[in-house]
Amino acid sequence: LQPVTSPGPVLTIGGKPAVVYVGEESCPFCAAERWPLAVALSHFGVWTDLGTTRSAATDIYPNTATLSFRDAHYRSADLSLATTELADNAGQSLQPQTALDASLIGHYDVPPYVNSADQSGAVPFLDIANRYILAGAQYDPQVLAGLSATQIAAQLGNPASPVAQAVDAAAQAIIQAIDQVLPAAPSRG
Repeated sequence: LQPVTSPGPVLTIGGKPAVVYVGEESCPFCAAERWPLAVALSHFGVWTDLGTTRSAATDIYPNTATLSFRDAHYRSADLSLATTELADNAGQSLQPQTALDASLIGHYDVPPYVNSADQSGAVPFLDIANRYILAGAQYDPQVLAGLSATQIAAQLGNPASPVAQAVDAAAQAIIQAIDQVLPAAPSRG
């Protein structure tokens, strides 16, 4: 996660600090990043209708098992969440990019938040209240290779597993960023 340089007002939706995620179900890096995002947001609210899917069979790290935000709902007293899945795991258009997505990606999915201009606009993209930006995955999707969503979820309960270590470290970074944007929020862990 990169702190926003010269931040403006906190991004809010419905009067609450907003987390905005844009990805594609076909993307293995998005597949990797959905796990820690779901874990982190579970510390602040409740998910319903989280599905499962896999990344594209033809991409690097093929068929990476992941959660699907396509039909998911998130409820929190502290945060708002907006997710957009641009494509399904076959690369077909799924959900249209919103005006907010386009604005945030145009402003923050560019250098210095990505390494070079040719990486601009890439997914996954995560904005935490216009204070922290993530363009890409926080860990290598290879750690999830060959595992089903059920196996990944089971490994999250074992702190010694490489899956739990990668996902938990990434989730902790998101939790810490969210803690910074919540007014008078106690540290969560």
